[in-house]
Amino acid sequence: MLSLDRPDVVFSFAGHGDHTAPATANPPYAKVRRDRLAVRRAAVATVGYQHFAAALRKRLTDDAFRRLHRHYLELPWPRPLHMQPHDLERFLARNTQIRTVTDIDTFRYLSLLDDMKECKMPISYLEWCRALVLLTLGPRKAPGDLADALAKFREMEEYGMVADTALPFNAMTYLAVKTGRTDTARGLLAEMARRGIEPDDYTDLNRARLARA
Repeated sequence: MLSLDRPDVVFSFAGHGDHTAPATANPPYAKVRRDRLAVRRAAVATVGYQHFAAALRKRLTDDAFRRLHRHYLELPWPRPLHMQPHDLERFLARNTQIRTVTDIDTFRYLSLLDDMKECKMPISYLEWCRALVLLTLGPRKAPGDLADALAKFREMEEYGMVADTALPFNAMTYLAVKTGRTDTARGLLAEMARRGIEPDDYTDLNRARLARA
């Protein structure tokens, strides 16, 4: 089960992989499915994609994975449609397994989601939650980073993925406390309660951090 472990914060994605949105939540996808399959068949036959996919299936160091992202950018547009679904999922997940996440790593992941949105591909609840968690990571965070996370949360819900688990709220509450926005942190905890979301151990850690702030 995928998890992010850091010295100062731990977020677990356990139990979020099978979360589904309402049937009408995602942008129209069926109309691009036939074109997507045709594009993918052509892409699999290309040397560039074969090399990219083969490298992706190896156990890469963080630096090697970052270099692999350049090969992704070299794929012809529409890049996400060139990828087999299991390769795309592996590529997205690997972004959250980097030991020391930088702002550039976060930007890479968000750019992947932007590519998927442009291609009108469905984005899962788990993939949105990964984005929120990545936005919280890094040694130095500013109030502007919290604004970015809150904007991404609103985008997620506008996309049809209504947050009904603790994970996205835990990530944003943690960042709010880290950036000194204690009123926002309290508001997020109150919104969790209003929605009837069951708190977990990470919620309790955030409450303890907030009490010390």
